[in-house]
Amino acid sequence: MRGRVPVHQGQHPGGSMFTLGQSSGAENMTLTVNNMPAHNHPATATSASTSALAPGGTATSTLKAVNSDADIKTAAGNSLANAKGLNSAYSASAPNVSMSPASIETTLDGLNIVTTTSTNVDVGVAGGSQPFSVMQPYTVVNCIIAWNGVYPSRP
Repeated sequence: MRGRVPVHQGQHPGGSMFTLGQSSGAENMTLTVNNMPAHNHPATATSASTSALAPGGTATSTLKAVNSDADIKTAAGNSLANAKGLNSAYSASAPNVSMSPASIETTLDGLNIVTTTSTNVDVGVAGGSQPFSVMQPYTVVNCIIAWNGVYPSRP
């Protein structure tokens, strides 16, 4: 019997037919991709982008002012103007107030920015191709079990 279990001949309740002397089953079996159920794995993506400006591109900023006789004495929140009562339109001091964002207009021309992105995706590994038990080995035999005494009797 060496590593096998005895099975009586006949039809198994699941529908299999066992004939006398038949041997089958395996102690281990290797799981393959076809045996595995459909499943998903987490993927990790890492991207790196670089951008380059084509030669010949230009950026032009223009300081805009209001051409009016407005009588506003502070620059905070306002545009540079030809206002009444100012002694000088310029100062040697460092700027210390924010003017209106509409005071500066920037025009970009012919920049032609080229961006290259490289993405690497790593997908987790599934399974280790390790054997797993499916059905214990068996051999079909006729078995005689003595409930009482010794059968067959010994002379």
